[in-house]
Amino acid sequence: MSKANDTAVRSKPSMGRAAGVGTAVGIAISAAIGLHWGSRDLHDRAARRLSTPVAAALRPAQTPGAPTTTIVRLHTADEHPLATGWVRAPMDTVENAGYLHLADVDVEDGRIVAHGEEAVGCCDDVRLSWQSSDAGTWTPLQPPPELGGPLFTGARAFASGHGIRVAVGNAAPEPLPEHFDGDPTFAAAWFSTDGEHWKRAAGDEDVFGHGDRIDEVWVTSDGFAGLGTHHEADPLRSMAAVWTSAEGRVWSRVRGLDAPSGPGVQLSTGIFVLTPTAAWRSADGVHWTIVARFPESGYPAHTSPTNWVVLPLGDVVAALRDTPGGEELWLSHDGASWERIGQPFGPTGGVRRIRQTPFGYLALGGGSGSGVLWVSRDARSWYGVPDVEGAFSTGTLDDAVVFRDRLVVVGDVPAPAGGKPRFRAMAWVHRLCADVSSEDPLFEWPIC
Repeated sequence: MSKANDTAVRSKPSMGRAAGVGTAVGIAISAAIGLHWGSRDLHDRAARRLSTPVAAALRPAQTPGAPTTTIVRLHTADEHPLATGWVRAPMDTVENAGYLHLADVDVEDGRIVAHGEEAVGCCDDVRLSWQSSDAGTWTPLQPPPELGGPLFTGARAFASGHGIRVAVGNAAPEPLPEHFDGDPTFAAAWFSTDGEHWKRAAGDEDVFGHGDRIDEVWVTSDGFAGLGTHHEADPLRSMAAVWTSAEGRVWSRVRGLDAPSGPGVQLSTGIFVLTPTAAWRSADGVHWTIVARFPESGYPAHTSPTNWVVLPLGDVVAALRDTPGGEELWLSHDGASWERIGQPFGPTGGVRRIRQTPFGYLALGGGSGSGVLWVSRDARSWYGVPDVEGAFSTGTLDDAVVFRDRLVVVGDVPAPAGGKPRFRAMAWVHRLCADVSSEDPLFEWPIC
């Protein structure tokens, strides 16, 4: 990435079935790390063109209240082109199946790159990546070894700016001691000048403390700002913390600040982080103020999920959170004013990702033992697409991207062996009537 203010960030998902972070087609605010990890062609031209109608519909933003959406479910094959015509393209073999989770997919350097992770035993995971030049044949892609580690450690988020790429997360001591008391992991940051070779950033134990972790990172006018959690004397109690760096190579932790903890997004109006009941804004990633309040999710306080899923869609941001009635959808055009759309995916939608495409919006997930796909023209009214041919049967859909004349969905399908839960990475491919990477207007391309 050549411009100093261009950013690319990818947050590492948990091994649970919570959604990853989604973006517009080719836009990677929650960016996968591709062949050049941390770099990306943002294609913001398409995003601006596609997002304008939605942004206009949201101004002025309404006060959070009752749902405003109309839910219409489609039931026959001829009501939507995506109901038929899907082709499965396995990404790995049955022999290689494991307890894996596909996190995201995007276009990198003229090919498709998908990322995920696989659980290893009780206490570790490994990063997995695949690449394809045609969406039909997939080969493994080795991620940089410097960015991984034992005990669920490694890079969790990425940013590019000021002529350098940075990654943040946590790390473990090398070699890992055979016995240890407490949490041996510590906060960590890395930097790279080419996206391929990475070095650990400087910072002593007071900066990268034991049990600490940096979850988010953004490019600012002063360099980089990271947000995560810090532990004081009590290892069971944590607090939100801010880290900063002027050039990405040396970091410091900022003390004495009131900061939020949760998923975030960087917009032209600032950096926004969502906590269970509030939206926080910062101009520099260091100083934070509350700009909006959300009602309680409906869960008892001791069981309420703590994380939103924040999904940037061009000029509009969507946010999903679990509620007793299903995923609750909110929309915002500026990160500060939010409108509650309701629960358009129903109690069993299992939606994990929303993507903006040339023909509208896609919501993907898995519920009741099969992948689910929803479509919308405005991100407000959603239509369930029937899986007429059973292409998504038993599967879970995690992300999607448009590549040339194909819509590519990635996820997993069960591959039981020996009675243990195992999953096989899978791609589903649907041909479009035109190559949407052309320079022509994108929004009205039909689907074959």
